[in-house]
Amino acid sequence: MKGRLAFYVADLHKTYGPVVRLTPNELAFSSPQAWRDIYGHKKVGEPEFPKSDLFYKVFTFLPLAIINADRDEHALLRRQLSHGFSDRSMKEQEPIIGGYVDLLVRRIRENLEKSPDQPVNMLQWLNWTAFDIIGDLGFGAAGGFGCLEGSSYHPWVKIITDNMRQSAFMQALSSIGLRGAIQWAAKRATAAGQRHRAIIREKVEQRLQLGAPRPDFLEGLIRKKDELGLDLGRLQMNASLIIIAGSDTTSTLLCGTLFFITTNPEVLKKLVHEVRTTFKSDEEITLMVSTKSPCPCSSV
Repeated sequence: MKGRLAFYVADLHKTYGPVVRLTPNELAFSSPQAWRDIYGHKKVGEPEFPKSDLFYKVFTFLPLAIINADRDEHALLRRQLSHGFSDRSMKEQEPIIGGYVDLLVRRIRENLEKSPDQPVNMLQWLNWTAFDIIGDLGFGAAGGFGCLEGSSYHPWVKIITDNMRQSAFMQALSSIGLRGAIQWAAKRATAAGQRHRAIIREKVEQRLQLGAPRPDFLEGLIRKKDELGLDLGRLQMNASLIIIAGSDTTSTLLCGTLFFITTNPEVLKKLVHEVRTTFKSDEEITLMVSTKSPCPCSSV
């Protein structure tokens, strides 16, 4: 449905131009300038465009996270979350991420040796890898969600998918004037949402019990939780956002990259040559390569 709607809106833009009214209170823009005007940095003293409550605050009974917090709170949360994405943290995270990448490569080789004539579903494998990495860096869970280890999806992955589907449906209903009914229904009827929040709560509590500093994405928030007034509910919502934003989107991007590389023989040939002539072994390929020298594949 979502894909068909996107094509429909694209057709409207082709017919009516870069600005199309979808509802009495909603416009769709399709131009580089609109992107800069809406999402770009503002001049000093110039206010940002406010985020739409119909999109960002559908479920008002839930605590706010960085994605729907007001500007001041967003800045505070972003400052703390940025520690997990700093150069220092990435260096400390490299062995963790590298371990999952190594496991991914081993699992793929095992499958190819076992069934050399069977195609490999790379979206699936990359999804497992992303969920394991984000599970480890988000909650300090050794082994992530165990997707790569078991070569299968963790039950929570399906819950997250179901929750996203239910949330999108309720968001659509809210946008056509059923906001009150959605609030009532969401508190009582979204089983996937309730299970998802229960697991998030359990994982965040486990992360809090670890105590010792760790180079993950929640460390900055946990270290300043009292100063920022972050109770367990708000930590949960930010952790939930990190899990969803850092898993499926990442695996989809990587899968798309692999698709375009493998369907363009000249690009693939050039990439293979550069990698194999630059590195002597797999161990030399790390996250820190880009901090030492230009990426060897930058010209692909």
